[in-house]
Amino acid sequence: MKWTRILSTALCCAAFCSCQPRAEARTATDRPRVLHIGFSPGQEEAEERVHDLAPLTNYLQRVLDMDVSLVRTSSYSTIIEAMRADKIDISGMGPFTYVIASEKTEVEPLVAMGDEANGPNFYRSYLITHRNSGIRSVDDVVARADDLVLQFVDPASTSGHLIPRSYLMELGLEPEQHFARTIFGMSHTATILTVKSEKVDIAGCASSAMERLLRSGTVTKEDFVILWESPPIPTSPLVIRADLPTDFKSEVRQAYLNMKAADPAAWKVVTSQYTDSTLIYMATHDSVYAPLRRLAYQIDLLKEKR
Repeated sequence: MKWTRILSTALCCAAFCSCQPRAEARTATDRPRVLHIGFSPGQEEAEERVHDLAPLTNYLQRVLDMDVSLVRTSSYSTIIEAMRADKIDISGMGPFTYVIASEKTEVEPLVAMGDEANGPNFYRSYLITHRNSGIRSVDDVVARADDLVLQFVDPASTSGHLIPRSYLMELGLEPEQHFARTIFGMSHTATILTVKSEKVDIAGCASSAMERLLRSGTVTKEDFVILWESPPIPTSPLVIRADLPTDFKSEVRQAYLNMKAADPAAWKVVTSQYTDSTLIYMATHDSVYAPLRRLAYQIDLLKEKR
């Protein structure tokens, strides 16, 4: 499967590729009257974020000269279906969520976080256990798998499902066959806290989610043992419906690319989860995420093409 090489290829593409999206868009529609922005499940405090996102919506309304509406979704799959039904125009998506969406409907990645010196940002996947599990290494996981409860995040999660599943399969562990039970937690925060409470033995999660909980004091390093961390994963893209007019999509991309300099208040909203002040929005393309698509097909998480 060689998923380590696949992830390395993805990072090389993220740094150097400027290829265009892989699929032809549907027939372009008129410019929408209202821009509908979907909430990512990663924004698990979505109710509070509606108020917090006001500077962002105000900025987009001003520079695009149109109304902007926030649309909350309950899961990764509902984001995909809402975009497929033209109920959401743009949304942040995890890398694997974007890959799934691109197999079901015409969408394009617009921008992703990065910095001028190093290119697009990245994060990692962790396999974690709680401090009282007695598990201290991946070898312990292999030896004790049939007695362990494994938790992933969402079926469409990159760091909480695709990457840790592929790693476990490389070790010879089929999650549904070799573990006592395999379940999904539906959010990174919920999954991490379930491990902390010792309700499951091991779990996959995003390094960024763990770091946010550590910074907030919700958890401590002593609560967990990090058994494994993945190679770098390309960061989540902001995705737009591909059937929107080309000039409008370019206008939206440029609004995000200009945001840091044009509206510090809006920029503060979108970067509230980051600690790196050098970050900017950078253009991104399907080629960055194509290696993850190949990995998903290799382990049968994508089975049907359009």
